[in-house]
Amino acid sequence: MRIVSSTGEMAYEGRVEFRNNGLWGSACGVGMNGYAARVICRMLKYNDGRLINTDSKEKVCANFRGQNFCGPAP
Repeated sequence: MRIVSSTGEMAYEGRVEFRNNGLWGSACGVGMNGYAARVICRMLKYNDGRLINTDSKEKVCANFRGQNFCGPAP
C-alpha cells in the first residue's frame, strides 16, 4: 500500500494504491469511505486521514489542488 502524488511519487497526500501480483492499482471507487481512509493512513503511520468527497459525479481526483491525481485507466 502507498500514497502517491499526481506525478506518481511517494507523498503524504494523493491517491491510495495497492500492489497486487506485482502491479500497482488505484483504490479509488473500490468501496472507499472516510473510515477506510483513516484506517489506511494509520496503517501507513500517519496520525489520521480523510477521503476527499467522492459523491460528486465528477472525478474529484482529476482536479485536486489543481493537479490530476487519478490513476491510469483500467
